[in-house]
Amino acid sequence: MQLADISLKKLHKIGQEKAKTLAKMGLKTIGDLLWHFPWRYDDLSEIKDISQLEENVLATVRVKILSLKTLRSWKRKIAITEVLASDGQDQLKAIWFGQKFVGQILKIGDEIFLSAKPSFKNNLWQFSSPAYDKVKKINLHSARLVPVYHSSFDLSQKQLRFLISLALKHAPSIADPLPVEILNQEKYPYLHEALQAIHFPEEETDLISATKRLKFQELFYLQCKYQLAKKDYLQHASWPLLKQDKILKETIANLPFTLTSDQTKVLAEILVDLAENKPMNRLVEGDVGSGKT
Repeated sequence: MQLADISLKKLHKIGQEKAKTLAKMGLKTIGDLLWHFPWRYDDLSEIKDISQLEENVLATVRVKILSLKTLRSWKRKIAITEVLASDGQDQLKAIWFGQKFVGQILKIGDEIFLSAKPSFKNNLWQFSSPAYDKVKKINLHSARLVPVYHSSFDLSQKQLRFLISLALKHAPSIADPLPVEILNQEKYPYLHEALQAIHFPEEETDLISATKRLKFQELFYLQCKYQLAKKDYLQHASWPLLKQDKILKETIANLPFTLTSDQTKVLAEILVDLAENKPMNRLVEGDVGSGKT
């Protein structure tokens, strides 16, 4: 079975409402997810010390949670999660509004990456609703080139990245449409490697290489489609039109101008094509005013 035929429900436990949201985005199968490419990337790969932070400049820090509490706003009745964390030298505060699940995911003692534009308040750096990721072997949401996708209000970037990371585990089963000779000659990555790199590039060079390969693949498809259409077109028989020398000479003689050598050459080639028992498919190119008509 092709990945384009496998429902997302087979990939992960997705609720009915979430499935509807994905379907509205055109994402119904594993294949749809794999070809839902990022429209930009946030470079969160540089890890800074808290002492290096600058006001309102996007940054990523690696810290350990010292304290964590979830409160409820008295006026707006929303959950507010506050974290105090340290990089071993300095401390900062991170605050999330209306995301009570953050307090359920993060625990005191966790080492995490935080990414946001900091502000300095009350003698302490603060991150408001930062992107976060527990420190692990592979991070999807921080401390890397982070993909940003076209999504919807009901589907967060984190959820979409997680689903795509699961879909990528199936990518090696896709047959690569490009011949090995082309891959070796152009030094292109295999398709499953290109898909991995386009979604979660380790380095910018990986992203560039994957982009080149996928663009080439699209052009390769178009060229193959054209060649197949041409082959099919030429299989249709047509009536040959033999050259009528007398009529041809009279027509040329009645022209109010003399044919150039290029026009004479093109006319001869067209007459040869017309004499064939297959359809003619010819494009006459030339600058404006060069006498194509």
